[in-house]
Amino acid sequence: MKIKHPYILSILCTGLFSTSASATLIASDSFVTTGGDAYNVDRIYGQSPTDGTSGFDGATTWGGGFNTGDIQVNASGLTSSLSVGTGGSVLASNGSDRNVYRAFDSFSPTDTTYYFSALFQVPNSGEATTKGAVGIASASSGNTADPVNGVMIGTNAKSAGTGDNTFSLWVDGNELEMTGTYTDGTTYFGLIEINNSSSGNDTITANIYSASATDFSSSLGTATTSAYDISSELVGFEIHKDYALSNSLQYDELRFGTELSDVSTIPEPSSIMMLVMGFGLVGFMVRRRK
Repeated sequence: MKIKHPYILSILCTGLFSTSASATLIASDSFVTTGGDAYNVDRIYGQSPTDGTSGFDGATTWGGGFNTGDIQVNASGLTSSLSVGTGGSVLASNGSDRNVYRAFDSFSPTDTTYYFSALFQVPNSGEATTKGAVGIASASSGNTADPVNGVMIGTNAKSAGTGDNTFSLWVDGNELEMTGTYTDGTTYFGLIEINNSSSGNDTITANIYSASATDFSSSLGTATTSAYDISSELVGFEIHKDYALSNSLQYDELRFGTELSDVSTIPEPSSIMMLVMGFGLVGFMVRRRK
């Protein structure tokens, strides 16, 4: 049955897709190792590819305190139902306290909610006091045992063989132990929500999910804080490791945006509801005119 007022459909479509239209993917990196301007399978320091990335230009390189070989690009990537997974990954292995950092092209935080996500795989058993993290920080983050600024998510193997292996959230250089413990050799999806406020402290919530999860209903570890102002530190991606690491921490699919749909394959609950309501209205109008 033909609808006599097609402009109504236009209004409905505008409402249905307004949430998606307002979403902004600020930066991403899939560590692609094939293509015209992809990563070399080598130390990540000094590399500046554009294939498989967004939010960077070719002039913005991965840097840090040292031209370290401890953090390398790997041709094999991690996979998860919560993330796209299109390229290689990064391996952080033995050596000293090291970090690498790549600044976004141009980004100024506003009073809104931001999301960061990453895939990571924890080291094999036998580690002692190993810490590894990935997230968003500023270029001043140094080669120390812990990240010194920004907001980062990762793992802390406190002592070898004890099973006391925790997920951790680092905010402005402070480690917040998350609920839950990790299993060696398992891939996880880390998600950080940042409610940014220019007038004071930001509310930051971190959650860990299984790589095989299909929604965000079952968190394996969580932490939240409103004690820090990190607005000026949301400058670029950082990967961090401490000196005790003997195996390899693996990181992949770094994403930073303004909606959950920017950083995961799961749409916003509000978007799903809008779709259901919108198509229900269209169906009602068609039935009413028959």
